[in-house]
Amino acid sequence: MVKAQADEIVALDRRDGTRLWDAPTPGSGTVMCQASTDATSNIAVLAYGNGEDCHTFYAVDLTSGKPLWQHQIDADEWAPSGGTRIARSGDTVVVSAEKHLATAYRVSDGKELWKDTSPTAFDLKSPPGRLPGGRSTPAAAS
Repeated sequence: MVKAQADEIVALDRRDGTRLWDAPTPGSGTVMCQASTDATSNIAVLAYGNGEDCHTFYAVDLTSGKPLWQHQIDADEWAPSGGTRIARSGDTVVVSAEKHLATAYRVSDGKELWKDTSPTAFDLKSPPGRLPGGRSTPAAAS
């Protein structure tokens, strides 16, 4: 069993609660802000930072506690607010943070897959029934 806390990740033996390993949150004076709920292939994706500045994401091998990769996502004035987000499905994770660009990574090796640079891609103020996006937003017809 693995537990993410503000200052560390801890692995505990399910039978007796013995601490198997621990991995401190990287960086001096930083705290864990968010953790993925999906741990496919025994890899967790987490976010850390200090206060509202939480835009560094990293992956940890849950069998050993060793970090696998780490990325800071780019800041941009148009990027949406709303805090830190981690959305994972299998070997792909999409991360975003307050005023930072949504970016997708391959979980297994940390390779960047894409970065959303469209100023309207995450326009959360779009009227109901409209897709956020610019001229190139795809639409489906039936």
